Amino acid sequence: NRPFSLVVSLQDDSSGENIFVDQAFSELFDLHDAILSLQTSNGNGFEDLCVSAGPGVCLIDSPTAFWAGNSTLYEIDTAGPNPDDLIASTFVSPTYPNGFDV
Repeated sequence: NRPFSLVVSLQDDSSGENIFVDQAFSELFDLHDAILSLQTSNGNGFEDLCVSAGPGVCLIDSPTAFWAGNSTLYEIDTAGPNPDDLIASTFVSPTYPNGFDV
């Protein structure tokens, strides 16, 4: 097992735009969900190949961890009238809800 990193840039920030917006996180969760659904030709999925953070838990260092990597939790949490404000307020925490450092 050899860990690897996948770095994703959601928006071109050269214009100085805020990337902590619903559009960017919706795209990130779409990509996150797509990666988790991939399978190798041997039928192994992400959870079969990931770096373990404990029994049945894959180590994923991503802003998606604020919602436990769960797009449904994200959609529920940001369903209000100002999702961008809710997203921005989430990132004041120095740790993810699971206790890992951001």
